[in-house]
Amino acid sequence: MIPTANVSTIFESISSAKFFNLTQTSDEISVVVPATVNLLEYSAVEFNFRCFKVHGPLDFSLIGILSFISTCLADQKVSIFAVSTYDTDYVMVNEEKVDLAVDTFKKKGIKVIEDAHF
Repeated sequence: MIPTANVSTIFESISSAKFFNLTQTSDEISVVVPATVNLLEYSAVEFNFRCFKVHGPLDFSLIGILSFISTCLADQKVSIFAVSTYDTDYVMVNEEKVDLAVDTFKKKGIKVIEDAHF
C-alpha cells in the first residue's frame, strides 16, 4: 500500500517490468511487481510471493474459474492475492505455501506449468 505517492512517478518506476499491477482507490495506491523492482522508498512492501497465471485468454462468459481456484486453495488454508486482467487471472500465494498450492492444483486437475516466469 502506498498512501501518498504520485501515480505517474510510480508508473515510471515499474513500467519496464514484464508484469505489474497498479491500482489507485480513494484510500491507497497498491502496486504488484516482481521482487526485482525496488519500491522500498514508497511504503510497506511484502516479499516472498509466487504468481500463478491462469492460462487465457478467458472469455467473460466463463463463470467461476477464479472461485474454483480460490476455493481449492482455501480448503487447504492457502490464502491468495488475485489480480484479474481483461484476458486472464493471476493468483499469488506465499512462497511457503507454493508446494501445497501446486499439489492442490494437480489433485484438482489444474495443469501447472512450473517453469513459467514473467
